[in-house]
Amino acid sequence: MQSEDKETDVRGEIERLVRPLLHAFDESDLVRLAVDEEEFALEVVRRQRQRGEPAHGAAPPSAETDRAAGAPALPMDVVPADMVGVFHVSPPAAAAGDRVEESRELGYVEALGIRNPVRAPRAGTLAVVFVEDGDPVDYGQPLFGIEVAS
Repeated sequence: MQSEDKETDVRGEIERLVRPLLHAFDESDLVRLAVDEEEFALEVVRRQRQRGEPAHGAAPPSAETDRAAGAPALPMDVVPADMVGVFHVSPPAAAAGDRVEESRELGYVEALGIRNPVRAPRAGTLAVVFVEDGDPVDYGQPLFGIEVAS
């Protein structure tokens, strides 16, 4: 029981510290926010908004990446969780750097015993895997980042 209480306390403390940072990030024109403390590190990246695109609203989360120094960043679509549940990898597991086809099942979110597939919205290169098999996920939480060539 004590370990569960300790975990809840740690999560609450992280949420208390991170929520204001994310709110400030969301309200600004920042593209990248990084915090690196002794026992805690956080990096949030967002793609630059397109002309006429609202700062808030229905647009799905997305980001830009600059993995190679000096290389131009490719647009990256972030694939979010459609519901709250537990994420599981679909075999064969896709790893960062793998080429994925449109509609490929990358994993699924299990909620109330129901398997809800997470599919690649388009073909591209899997740039980032934000979650691991068995991780709890929230609605809208980024699961994968897929780079798409223009």
